Amino acid sequence: AQMFGDDDGGSAEQTRFLDILFDILHAAAMCRPLIVVLEDLHWSDTGTQQFLRHLSHRLSEAPILLIATYRPEDRSRETDAHMSGVLEAWRDSDCTRIDLPRLSQASTAHLTRSLFFDTEFRAGFDEYVYRQSQGNPFIAMEVLKLLRSRHLLLNRNGIWQAEPDFDRAEIPARVEALVREGLDGLSSAERQLLQLAAAIGSRFSSALLEKASGLPRVELLGLLFQLEKIHRLVIAVDGDYEFSHSMIREVLYGELPGELRREYHRLLAGLIADRDWVGEAHTDLGHHLFISEQFADALPHLVKAADEAAHIFSWDEAAAINDDVFAAGRAQSDVETQITALLKSGRAYGHLAHYEAATERFQQCRQMAADHGYVLIEAQAIYETGDLELNQGHLDSAGESFADVTVRLKSLDLQTSWPLYAKALIAWGSVDFEAGRHEQAESRWLEAQAMLT
Repeated sequence: AQMFGDDDGGSAEQTRFLDILFDILHAAAMCRPLIVVLEDLHWSDTGTQQFLRHLSHRLSEAPILLIATYRPEDRSRETDAHMSGVLEAWRDSDCTRIDLPRLSQASTAHLTRSLFFDTEFRAGFDEYVYRQSQGNPFIAMEVLKLLRSRHLLLNRNGIWQAEPDFDRAEIPARVEALVREGLDGLSSAERQLLQLAAAIGSRFSSALLEKASGLPRVELLGLLFQLEKIHRLVIAVDGDYEFSHSMIREVLYGELPGELRREYHRLLAGLIADRDWVGEAHTDLGHHLFISEQFADALPHLVKAADEAAHIFSWDEAAAINDDVFAAGRAQSDVETQITALLKSGRAYGHLAHYEAATERFQQCRQMAADHGYVLIEAQAIYETGDLELNQGHLDSAGESFADVTVRLKSLDLQTSWPLYAKALIAWGSVDFEAGRHEQAESRWLEAQAMLT
């Protein structure tokens, strides 16, 4: 039970890591002024967002110009929640925000000509592309690709021309519909291969896809070539492949009926478990075992993957995987696994400042621990709840939580619970100090110090 009271110390280690990254930039900037460009922050991971928050406090220490681009219309709900903290941090720093409007009709026409070079487009073509895209450059490019695939945009003797009836193409209004339209042009073999790739994930290797599909390698690579160069649905990246847009994978994966989806994941889990050719991959293996409902086999890999994600401060991944650990534990009627997963998941959501989700998990953990006699874990969940309240400035409720921890731990042998008891005293003293109760704060800190020395 000792492990449930341990603190991973991640915040201090994370700060040191971010300081090292900044020191590298600082050293380069001392040789000559440095320009750092970060594009597509709407797709950024948690680590990038945390580094941006860190930079907001230290960028003035060196001659560094940071340029970052962020497209609000392409953000996901999760990314939007994560980015709100980044934008808030930069709002108080010495930065300039430039809001770019959607492309005008003239700018959309310029984009079109930058893609096709020599053109002789008919009257009304530029207006048509602009009307269909509404100035969104991504949709504008999808419209142009669709016109080309329907042979309404042709290259004649090196000059791109639009057919007279180009405007008969019915362009879907939403990106998802555009993606579906593009997928309709696939052969049965191409679509089935992409559906299998979608089950693998947003990024996949030709080696795993070859094993899973059973296709001869030359035939497989030929299909991937078509999907990349002709259909432009995937792109080659560092020896692997990625879907050219996340919506493509979502649509393909969503088409799979439940039974087929589970069988795909069962197949992939079996292949990944063959370490002779792929090596260990706890995240992927645990995911495929979980989706294929092989919960007992999935649990050790999911637990390992969640801990690895937390170790590198990938809190969104750690939160999601620990939620899967909880679900797998529930399917196995494993109470201790469920309680532990709730505690770790709550911590991860807390690091993401998703306080409502974190509190919900700590409360559920506390209730389950109390029902099954896990007093130390119950006290840990109460402590974590108090820490969340303290981070949000709710001093009274935080103090009540820390006090509750000490009361509950007094019923246990302090030989095993004293680390958490001391932490609660220190945190409780911090609440007293912030509230101006300095004598009480000193008393609690001294008691904690006596336990720690």
